[in-house]
Amino acid sequence: MARKKNEEVLENKEKEKLIQDIYSDIKKEIITKLSADIKESVQRDFDDNYKEKIKDEIGKELKEELEKTIRKDQKRLISRKNFKIFRLSVYILVLIGLSLFLTYRLYRAGELTFFNRYRIVEVGEDENPSQENTNEEIVKDREWYIENYSYLLDNVHVTNLELLKGAYDAADIDITDKLAMSYKNLSDDDITVDNMIYSFESSRLQEEYVTIFGVDNNFEFVNFTVDGMSYVYSQRQGFYIAISDKDLEDQDVVNFVTDITEEDNEIIITASVALVSDGKIYNIYNTNEELGDYSEDGESYIDSLSEVRYVFVLNDGEYVLDAISRVV
Repeated sequence: MARKKNEEVLENKEKEKLIQDIYSDIKKEIITKLSADIKESVQRDFDDNYKEKIKDEIGKELKEELEKTIRKDQKRLISRKNFKIFRLSVYILVLIGLSLFLTYRLYRAGELTFFNRYRIVEVGEDENPSQENTNEEIVKDREWYIENYSYLLDNVHVTNLELLKGAYDAADIDITDKLAMSYKNLSDDDITVDNMIYSFESSRLQEEYVTIFGVDNNFEFVNFTVDGMSYVYSQRQGFYIAISDKDLEDQDVVNFVTDITEEDNEIIITASVALVSDGKIYNIYNTNEELGDYSEDGESYIDSLSEVRYVFVLNDGEYVLDAISRVV
């Protein structure tokens, strides 16, 4: 009996020990899992915070670097602009000096027609005063108008051929086409080329715009495309900027003046127009078939070209483009 009781006590102790072992294993497993979860959570939070910190630091460094680059470019452009203004001033002074010197020399040599007409002439006893009057009446014929007004087309460089195939008032021409025409009057000195970046001052574009279309003629700074490049306006910097990794298109519209007349204070210029591309001349209605090599007189091609009429009117004392129309 006592032996049986001892066996039961022993069995109970073994059960308790077994239970404790199981409990200890479960506890260790739970602690291990919780530790892993806590470690993973902490690591994840640390990684996210670290990534955000790195992102902020990189963004700050990029912003500072970009601002430094912009300030550096602005200083370079401003210094280049000031140098151009100084150089232009020197050129102007030299030209004025040369003009005054040549005018004086021509006057002393008696070669200035204007002064000759109004020069006081001593009349002798046998001379008839009426014979010394050199004021001749000006005959305003076709040749006179071509000689004195054909220059008006020097600033008109149409880039959109559709404008030459219909009838358009200048006020109705799209602003992007007007800006492209103004751009064609800029000189190489106006445009800065830095590798693939092309830029120029927006104020120069506005000056050329006024020369062609006059003051108060719907001018505005907008983006435009010309010569295969898309220029974007930067209001903050006051510049137009374009990026191009290819050669510029070498083409232009040329005018061969055939007649100029004046009606109601309007100068009307009729010209045969052609597209010149890579030294070849084309009719604007068939740009796939070349007519031959380009020559400035263009007489041999006039019969193969289409005629366009340009109308100019006075604006603030200067003649400006008022209309373009195809001659039917």
